[in-house]
Amino acid sequence: MAANAATNTPADDGTIGTSMRKEPRYSSLPTPILSWKQRMREYRHNPCIMAPTTALLVTVIALLSLVGLALRLPIFVLGLFLSPLMRRAPWFVEFIYPSSIARSVHIALMQWGLHSKVGRGSGIKGRSGRLIPPQHSRSVEQRTEVVRGRVYVHPIPQLLDNVGYLIVCCPPPGSRTSNVLGIMVDCGDASSALAQVELIRDTHYSDLPSKPKIEIHAVLNTHKHHDHTAGNRALLADAETTKTLKSIVGGAIENVPYCTYPVKNGQRVPLPKVGDNDMSELVEIECIAVPSHTRGSIVYALRNLLAQSPDAGIVSHIFTGDAMFSGGGGVAFESDVETARDKNAATKNRDSPIKLTAGRCSIERCFAEVLFRSATQIRGDRDVFFGSGHPSRVLMFPGHEYTADLLLRQLDPSNEHHGHWTKLPPAIFFETAAQYFISSHRRTLPKNSRLLTVPSSLDREIKTNPHFRALKKRGEHLISAVRIWYRYMSKTRREEAHSVGNVALRQSSSSLENNKSFESVSGAEVRRALSAASDKTPSTDISWTMDASDINRSVFTTMYTSDLDSVINDLHLGRISGSAAATRLRDMQKKLDEPVVTRRPIPGTLPSEKNMYLAVVALALLGSPPCGMTYSDGMNMNLPPPLDSSDQVVISRGRIVSILALLGLLNGPKTIVPEDSKDGDTEPCIVEMIEILWSEAHSDSQTSAVDDLELTEGKECNGTDLEDSSEDKDDEIELGLLKMTLNGAVLNQPSWFSKYCLPCGSGAEPPPNTRLTPSVARMRRSGGELVRHDVHSCPMCRDVVGCVAPALISEDIPHFAEEQDDDESDGGRESLEERLHHSPLIMEGVADDSSDGGSTAGVELQVISSL
Repeated sequence: MAANAATNTPADDGTIGTSMRKEPRYSSLPTPILSWKQRMREYRHNPCIMAPTTALLVTVIALLSLVGLALRLPIFVLGLFLSPLMRRAPWFVEFIYPSSIARSVHIALMQWGLHSKVGRGSGIKGRSGRLIPPQHSRSVEQRTEVVRGRVYVHPIPQLLDNVGYLIVCCPPPGSRTSNVLGIMVDCGDASSALAQVELIRDTHYSDLPSKPKIEIHAVLNTHKHHDHTAGNRALLADAETTKTLKSIVGGAIENVPYCTYPVKNGQRVPLPKVGDNDMSELVEIECIAVPSHTRGSIVYALRNLLAQSPDAGIVSHIFTGDAMFSGGGGVAFESDVETARDKNAATKNRDSPIKLTAGRCSIERCFAEVLFRSATQIRGDRDVFFGSGHPSRVLMFPGHEYTADLLLRQLDPSNEHHGHWTKLPPAIFFETAAQYFISSHRRTLPKNSRLLTVPSSLDREIKTNPHFRALKKRGEHLISAVRIWYRYMSKTRREEAHSVGNVALRQSSSSLENNKSFESVSGAEVRRALSAASDKTPSTDISWTMDASDINRSVFTTMYTSDLDSVINDLHLGRISGSAAATRLRDMQKKLDEPVVTRRPIPGTLPSEKNMYLAVVALALLGSPPCGMTYSDGMNMNLPPPLDSSDQVVISRGRIVSILALLGLLNGPKTIVPEDSKDGDTEPCIVEMIEILWSEAHSDSQTSAVDDLELTEGKECNGTDLEDSSEDKDDEIELGLLKMTLNGAVLNQPSWFSKYCLPCGSGAEPPPNTRLTPSVARMRRSGGELVRHDVHSCPMCRDVVGCVAPALISEDIPHFAEEQDDDESDGGRESLEERLHHSPLIMEGVADDSSDGGSTAGVELQVISSL
């Protein structure tokens, strides 16, 4: 507790624990002369300009629709005028929705929907006989334990499908403090919320010696929408609540109704203290800005301060509002407009600009920020990660009960990503289908018996949430591009190949030595550890207490029938013992995490322009925090300001490695032998490859800076000044420098004039535009992948061929098929026999029959487009 007290010293501005985390101070930056793009951003989000403009836009849409109906214009002609206007429909939510008329209509519709679904007279009575308004879910018995016996989270169902939350802090045993401290998260219906608070007290805390009341000391609003803030006014008007309600918290730029305490990114929320019941000694609440659904949306991260390390089972509880749901995410109403061309990666190349603040990119960027900030945390000046450490220890509390609908949407054949299930490991599909079945079962129970499907864990969301799956796919694109860069373009690789030959690369790395969180730990192992360490308050018939082990527990276990039959047969014949059978049964669950179809880039080819663009997008989304939608938003919310060019975005190496580890894409800091390495060459792990990429990018930028200073007349170059950089500067670098290094381009290229001026350029050899070796420069680019699939060993295909003998499975040759990209020419291609003879595919079990005079029939190469 002494350590916690030392790190939670109140700051001068009254906030709690602001010194615990070194946050950048964007607010203190001087106001520059805004560029044309930044000034347009300011106008874009200015209510004084955009409110009447949006009203005029709605009027024009209505008039054009009436004209179309009256004159029966052809639909394609009408679409020419309506299409660009309809893409701006989210402006209505940003500028017209906040009005009082929209508030009244929205709340009335949601209450009507609740009454039509549940009924007006279907409420239940508390112990005092007071009639509780109807709710869409039965939740009064449910609570999640944060600190044993002290801090709990209770769900508060509201309106049609909203879910608010009540954080309570009980007095310590033997305390003279009588009442329970409470903080409410999102109040859309005050009368229903206050009635449920009373019922929660009667159900869970009436047996305490002091017969306490629950005092509401603060309200945390995740964003400004009426279904999350409509109850603020009624809470302030309530005679009992207003005695203790001290603050209504919301984003600094969010215009939350009746907000009295605006917060910024990284700020800690002040927690109540009455007598010896001090909530700040037990937990902290950090604000995480996620500008996408709205410009000032906040995710509140509730953390247990009593756990001193991740091994002690620390669990983070995040209240996401509409920024993140179980199985999906909120619509990016206030992000930049994303067009169909922006979504089409097939038209992009490695130099295409990236709209990081538009549509899907803004949502995924916020998801990466929540994952990074909730699961990892850097405290003080120590270079160690302190936080939950694994997504299983992060519990998500969304603002709506949308789980069943969002999961069903993923399984709908009309969904654009429906066909991607076959390209994912079987465990992903079965987990999504199982969670849909569970959520659908809970939501179709009789009235007043329907159970909530939240909270959920981020470990489960990484499998079932399409935005997290998209982040993981982007991480795979980045890893593939970095590996190819290291093999063919890295100066470090070439220098070590000439000097020491086939010798394992260095294993000294500050981040690898100090951070053990990169080691891969399976979710099952973390869940077993949480279950073993679980010491929660016992549940009763009227008080259901949950913790992380309960929320992460699987309802269904899926495995291959052939593996299960093998264990049953061996047990029946007495070939294995019970402990050996238990070990095999536990390992069976991991087999579904392995893809049945493996893919990798074609050896001897460079990535296509599309794949390089996707790798650069992955660098930007995973390596940088969200920025403000305008320059003023960044200053007010303590966020990086928006930039005119995506090449200026600063990328953090440590952030990328941490997110890749949390997504399960790292295997730990060790040297590995890749599948397609030649002559037994060893390669470092992907973490060290990323460090080498950063090192070479910094080296290129310093070399370019030296050249520029040497050409500057009257100035001297001090090399030590260029090399002096703090650890933070070594960790961060601009995206443009990384992109050029990743593509093998040199930074000090000649100007366009010196390239084409013959009199000046004829006397000297022009400097190269790229540092690629001639052999690499002649390599063709391909967007295809090698696909490996063996019908004899595939659990889903071997029944078709009637293959049951294990010996036959091990001796069969995997089959490949070849399908060339349409955009590649036929000239200069190697024959199939030559490619198989020189290809590292032989190391994967592809036989080379050409030496025996045999044919290559039955051995094919399949090249498919990347995802």
